[in-house]
Amino acid sequence: MIRLLIVAQYIAPTQSIASIRWTKLAKYLHQTGAYQISVLTNEKHYHSDDGNAASKDALLEKEMGVFLRYNVIPDSDALKRYYAIKCRHSVYLHRDHDANVPADPSAGKRMMYEALHDIKDQLQFFQAKAYLRSHPELLECDVLITSYDPLWPHLLGEWIAKRNPAIKWIADFRDPYRSSMTPQINRIYRRNFEKKHVGCASLVTTVSPELLPMLSLRQGQSTLVLPNGYDPEEAIPPAAPRKFTLVYTGTLYSSSVHRSDLTPLFASLAAQMESGVIQRKDVVLQYAGQQGGLFAEQASQYGLGDRVEDLGFLSRQEAAIIRSQAAGLILCTWNTGVDQGIVTGKLYEYMLARKPVFAICTGNQPYSRVYSIFQKTGIGYCCETCRPETLDQLREALTAAYLSWKHTGRPAYVPDDNALADFSYPALAGVLHRAIARL
Repeated sequence: MIRLLIVAQYIAPTQSIASIRWTKLAKYLHQTGAYQISVLTNEKHYHSDDGNAASKDALLEKEMGVFLRYNVIPDSDALKRYYAIKCRHSVYLHRDHDANVPADPSAGKRMMYEALHDIKDQLQFFQAKAYLRSHPELLECDVLITSYDPLWPHLLGEWIAKRNPAIKWIADFRDPYRSSMTPQINRIYRRNFEKKHVGCASLVTTVSPELLPMLSLRQGQSTLVLPNGYDPEEAIPPAAPRKFTLVYTGTLYSSSVHRSDLTPLFASLAAQMESGVIQRKDVVLQYAGQQGGLFAEQASQYGLGDRVEDLGFLSRQEAAIIRSQAAGLILCTWNTGVDQGIVTGKLYEYMLARKPVFAICTGNQPYSRVYSIFQKTGIGYCCETCRPETLDQLREALTAAYLSWKHTGRPAYVPDDNALADFSYPALAGVLHRAIARL
């Protein structure tokens, strides 16, 4: 039996798209019968409004039975003071894409936020070390998995691996450590982090091939691309939509660095309405999340404001039901010279809905990772704004879906199910299980 310890801030039962990855991989590793899985995570303040507030995901909470031990590191006094400061000054220090925050704070404010975030990681790391010293049984593991973001799990992973070199350490980068949203001075500080602190990891994993060159790894270090995925056991049978309802669930970004731009889709819809191909009364644009104002604003630019339904923030289960009733799903991402290989976790949840997906990928780099996934799986159409010809193709794809719905009651959807299966968590856990066996 392999004793596996997962160190992560985002894991069941916390409601976050980031929590899904290691909860589901753990679930299907456990089903092999080869693992005893324990978790080490930080304290969350559920149903609170302070600087460490969090909500529970009912679907993820059901999966917690796969964990032999679930260990929570209590907040230190220093962390409690940090969260109190964060709560008081969140409007000034929060990330610029969060709800109810000015769209584009100054570089100085972003730098201050990142610096405070790094300080918080150090405080959490110190508290985690103290916790492990009083719970040495957690160090008796065969395989250790740490997941970034945030940083403290990797700092703790390095500390554990150096204390016990026999442990096989897998350092997972769910997100890039440096991106275009990272202020320049912080990028300098972070430049050699991976080589310095993750160099002794047995394996480094990322969610897309494009993220690997963004990591400063030691030469010859073992790597594995392990994408996010979907859990087939969460599938809801698709319903026949009463209207041609296009649904977006999740975050929209409003900064000058990363701006979610849905206007190509709204422009295509408006043009087809104007020509009479699509009847205005048939169309509903639903948004579920915390940035409904931005969604409505972009739709209104093309006279579609009256077609918008803002559902507000929904639980993951509620959002899945909304997607199952849709005629199509809307996705937004970006691909630039600095930020490549960005694949939102929502894409994999969309795969479960078995409805056509219409993606808008902004940025100056063509043939994004999202585009390649669409080409491989056939789940819909990905428009890349840096390739003008894809705008016409987006309009054609929307029209085909509408006419199919109009004539048959369901939008056309013919995916490659074999290709889709590669992104299921049972398949991805199998890839990970084989990688662990090779360590």
